[in-house]
Amino acid sequence: MKHAVTLIETVVAVGVFAVLSVVGSVLLFGILRGSKKSAAVSVVRAEGANIINSMTGMLRFAQEIKSCGNSSITFAPPAGNDITYTIIGNSIASNSAAISSNHVIVNNLVFSCSPIPPKTKIININFLLKRDPTTSVFDQAEIPFQTKVVLRNRD
Repeated sequence: MKHAVTLIETVVAVGVFAVLSVVGSVLLFGILRGSKKSAAVSVVRAEGANIINSMTGMLRFAQEIKSCGNSSITFAPPAGNDITYTIIGNSIASNSAAISSNHVIVNNLVFSCSPIPPKTKIININFLLKRDPTTSVFDQAEIPFQTKVVLRNRD
């Protein structure tokens, strides 16, 4: 006795295969999207940590805070000329040399000093770091950073 495949069995098999293919594709694209988002967040976090470490390392040993504005601060380091941190374009700069890379964009850089210069003892630093918007939608990330620096060379 020969066993043949009927048209209904073939249609059911193709339908099950199509449903499984769609579900597998959706899961695969979801995993890839999550991986890209995770990589973008990792880049922004690493860049933000680098900026915070660079600024706090210099500010902590400042001899004098010369000016403390909303988006810039000027101080006298232990040796050498005054240093100014400010936002230039989309990056944070130290005396016009960028300390953030072109992979991220800096928004809302704010310095607040207390008490006011030149008797400043505490500096609050806040900024928002975003992944470069020219990348795909799935590569976007935005993280706020903040820290407080207590000056060590103050009375």
